[in-house]
Amino acid sequence: MNRADATVLTTSDAATAIITDGLRASGASVASWITPADATARQSGLFARTASRSAGWGLATAARTVITLWPTPAHLDAMAPHLLPYLAPGATWLQLGPHPAESAAALAGRAAGRGVALVHAPVGRTPDGGLLLPDRHRTALLRRPLAPAVRLWITRIPPLAEEI
Repeated sequence: MNRADATVLTTSDAATAIITDGLRASGASVASWITPADATARQSGLFARTASRSAGWGLATAARTVITLWPTPAHLDAMAPHLLPYLAPGATWLQLGPHPAESAAALAGRAAGRGVALVHAPVGRTPDGGLLLPDRHRTALLRRPLAPAVRLWITRIPPLAEEI
């Protein structure tokens, strides 16, 4: 199996569909990994720990770009230890979920130590569940060496009027 342009990891089928459909419409090859929408952060971490022991996890985390959108900072904190060690050096991790800036900076530092560029770019949501991206986050994402289709997808996310 070829390495995907992007892998999407979330706790929601709806968020995964929004992101993967947008990426595929832009021409990206996409893999996805979803925990149940009602999973707690602890449960999500346990799912990730179990998945990290499977062959499929290696394929999923070998993508050039890994996109995460977890509902809470606790979910990201629970998942990161089972994700970061498996990301390929040179990969870009787009972290779209909410997370305190200081904590995200610390995670970005750990990622950089493994040769992975983490870009923390929390998105907003529309009433129908669509994504909105603040311009400063879009700029940060587009500075990264991304597959052309992933770059196109980012440019298609509508702007968010207020920063988050």
